[in-house]
Amino acid sequence: MKNAGEGNAEEDEAVRRAQKKEEEFSFVATRLGPSHLETRTAKRGGSNKKREQQEKKACLASADMLNTPLCRYPPVQPSTSKNAAGKQQQRFIQARDNPEEGIPPPQNAFAQLANQMKGTCDFSKAPLNVSISENEIVALLSGAEMPGGVSPVDGASGGVTPPGDSRDDRRDDRRDGGVRHCVQFTKGFDVLTFVCPKKNTEDYLGVEIRPMNCFETVRLPNGNSKKLSDVLKGVQLENRDIDSLSIRKVFIPPTIWLNVIFECTCDNSLTFRNNRMGARGIMRVHLRKNIVFGCDFDHTAGGEPLTDVRGDVLATDDTTEGDPGDWAFWRNSGLSAEQLSWRNQTAFSQFYTPGQVDDAKDKGIVCNVKITKEEVYLGLVCPPGYEMYPSNCFESVLYNDSIVRMSEMIKHRVTFHMDRNRRMSFATFTLHRNENPPGFSCLCLRLDAPEAPPLQANFLYENYQSFAFHFGLLYVLVVPLLLALCL
Repeated sequence: MKNAGEGNAEEDEAVRRAQKKEEEFSFVATRLGPSHLETRTAKRGGSNKKREQQEKKACLASADMLNTPLCRYPPVQPSTSKNAAGKQQQRFIQARDNPEEGIPPPQNAFAQLANQMKGTCDFSKAPLNVSISENEIVALLSGAEMPGGVSPVDGASGGVTPPGDSRDDRRDDRRDGGVRHCVQFTKGFDVLTFVCPKKNTEDYLGVEIRPMNCFETVRLPNGNSKKLSDVLKGVQLENRDIDSLSIRKVFIPPTIWLNVIFECTCDNSLTFRNNRMGARGIMRVHLRKNIVFGCDFDHTAGGEPLTDVRGDVLATDDTTEGDPGDWAFWRNSGLSAEQLSWRNQTAFSQFYTPGQVDDAKDKGIVCNVKITKEEVYLGLVCPPGYEMYPSNCFESVLYNDSIVRMSEMIKHRVTFHMDRNRRMSFATFTLHRNENPPGFSCLCLRLDAPEAPPLQANFLYENYQSFAFHFGLLYVLVVPLLLALCL
């Protein structure tokens, strides 16, 4: 039989275990600050008490716009000690191996949207199969001779027409039975899937994917090919091949600053069997321009034009006054929304060039974002050498001295996506009319100096329909009053 002392010891141990478990699952108890970030790289066997003492030594202050500090302790100055300078640099935000240890691992659009049918173009089914094709070779050759004796099948290029050749387009329009179209429209935050059979049966002996590395490279309407990552910031690719199929997946981020159309083709028109030829499957994607409420701390404009834009657009060095990272500055310059997007080549509401970030390395940057729409797309891009904090920004955010889940602040379905390097994160959801949830923040912290001033993104809701509502109410009250006075 156990004595009273042993019983008390067991009870104390049980209480300690319960407290420890509660701390692991508590988000609101997590203090913010550089020392807190450094302790996350410590071995997991460290003392919680010692960790709490380290956390209280330093913290980060929030912007006045949120009217509530992110931390209760004074900010820490960058360390200049030799020991600090000689410490081995470590990644201070690590992915958790166990989802039950505090914040869950960041979500990815590939996982969340894996089962969606929207965005899938599967050309492995019957339409391209040469066995059931209605494209008879004899009929095509007898009635579709090109000038100079070049036929659509056995032309000078061996049946392969250059992507930009207008003859290829005319042939498609005339021979509708030989082309299968799959058209997708997106404003971003969609996973697109392209499926093409392999050359492993007689029905697909001549099948080809064009461009060969579809989604990594895409074909524009003018026939030129371009890397999709040069068109959109935040593109993520996933290729998976099985015995009979080539599968290409791509996450389309919401960073679409201009309407763009691109294509990928599953071409089986070079497969011939029993006097028939296969068909071509064309996946055509229409990207619709968008606005991302967020901060791009790695904005680099440039590159080739994607389409024609009407109107005169200011060159990079045409204006010397104002902050080019402020959209209001460009709006005041008289540019239209289309010209504004073209001029800055970004969908982000706020953006900073590498030069601006480098100049502010010792003082940090505060980027204030006002969310003014019901349909919300959020984004944060950290520059090279930085990493997000919280490490799964938007899924978890900084609010009122704590790390909290976005689901505690937004009572709507929220979709998240983060890149593999933890430098880029997106979220999307839809608010109710005049709904303005609490504001929050996310940070970009230097890998080599976690205690240095951060790049701070503050998000504040100002649903624009709230202002329309008040204006309408004012109109309803004032107009009858004016009419009464006139009468």
